[in-house]
Order: sequence, then C-alpha cells, then structure tokens
Amino acid sequence: MKRKIRSIIEGLQNLWKWRKVIYKDRNYDHWFIYEILKTKLKFQAEYMQKHGITESSSEVAAQIFECVDLIDKVQNEYYIDEALNIEDKNWSDDKFNEAIKKDEEAREQLFLKLKNQLSQWWD
Repeated sequence: MKRKIRSIIEGLQNLWKWRKVIYKDRNYDHWFIYEILKTKLKFQAEYMQKHGITESSSEVAAQIFECVDLIDKVQNEYYIDEALNIEDKNWSDDKFNEAIKKDEEAREQLFLKLKNQLSQWWD
C-alpha cells in the first residue's frame, strides 16, 4: 500500500514538473519534440547529480548535460543565427552554408551520443 501511495505522489509531482512543457507543446513543429527531450534529459541529469545512483553519476550527468546543450543549439538554430548576425560585416553564402553544416553536425552528434550512451547511463 505504501508503494502505491508513493507512486501516486510521484506521478502527481511529475505532472506538476511537466506542466509548463506540456502546456506549451504543439503538434506542428519539431521544436517541441526537442523541448520535451531536452526537459526529460535535464530532469534525469539533475536526478543523477542529486541522488548519485551509480559510481559514475556525476560523469553521466555531465554527458547528459552535453546532450541538453546540443539540443538547445539545434532547437534554436544557434549556428545559423550566428551566421546571420546582422552586425557581422563579413556575411556570405559560404558562411551561411558552413553554419548549416555545423547545425547538421550538431544534430548528428546529438543523436549519435544518445544512440551510444542512452542505455549505458542507467547500468
């Protein structure tokens, strides 16, 4: 019975933690998929840091936060915005194409890290 009550409380706490993300979620843009993934990874990294459930919890949390940073860059088109900086007098098509390439590389790096590390983070 205690386990059931604890499970209900944890579920309600999760609903409260996720309320802002779920409220803002929309079905028409990939940005929201990244937001959900980023939020989930943040919560898990914070859990790892706080509870230290494995010997390498701090290392795992750092790896997860690297993924969160990559998600943020891809989600918000960091490299493309950097290339389109209006104050930059040296703007060119080459610079823009390089930014697109960096953006694609960041996306590939993110999903490669997730593919290779996700299941290992909780072993």
